[in-house]
Amino acid sequence: MLLVQFILLWMKNQQVIFKMVINGKVFLLKFVWDYEYSTYYKMTTEIRSKKRDKIT
Repeated sequence: MLLVQFILLWMKNQQVIFKMVINGKVFLLKFVWDYEYSTYYKMTTEIRSKKRDKIT
């Protein structure tokens, strides 16, 4: 019964839910991207500092 109500609600608010899903995915992608980028940046800066230590 709950599933039927959900489907009816989904059909009624399809565009709203679709927008929410798209926005959610975009938000999630942005969050993941920011996290991945910051981790990558930290790693590269650590590697650079290690190289600098070797040179000196």
